[in-house]
Amino acid sequence: MKKITAMLSSMICSVMVFAQGEQGIPFIEAKRYFVKNTYKYGDLKNPKIDSQKKFDHIFGVGMVMGNDNPTPIDFSKQYVIAVIEKETNRTTTLVPKALVRNNQKKIVFKYDIQEGEAQSSTTVPYLLLVVDKSYKGKVGLLRSVVK
Repeated sequence: MKKITAMLSSMICSVMVFAQGEQGIPFIEAKRYFVKNTYKYGDLKNPKIDSQKKFDHIFGVGMVMGNDNPTPIDFSKQYVIAVIEKETNRTTTLVPKALVRNNQKKIVFKYDIQEGEAQSSTTVPYLLLVVDKSYKGKVGLLRSVVK
């Protein structure tokens, strides 16, 4: 059931809802990375990461057995929008809703936070979007908490 829910979430992520006057921006959700334990909540002042060095300072590669490699990111052609939430002991999923350019030429990433039950360990919920560098502008975040 959890796998079906995850697949449905992925399909929903690819469907974007746009408000009138906003221009949709395509993105890829990056997988197989983790937030390094040296990161302190709030250290990332700007969610837009445009260099490998800055990215590597915050994120590590989450290697797994098999052919499921990390999503490739080419910082010469792309940048990353990173959302990092506070460490929590609850199952937490960040669900992309839309990436748009508003009337003020600002890029806005809209996402939901789905909080679940308490677990015995903690995690740092995060979400990484890979965006083509042709989409320029300051990046803002707009989140909703869904329980």
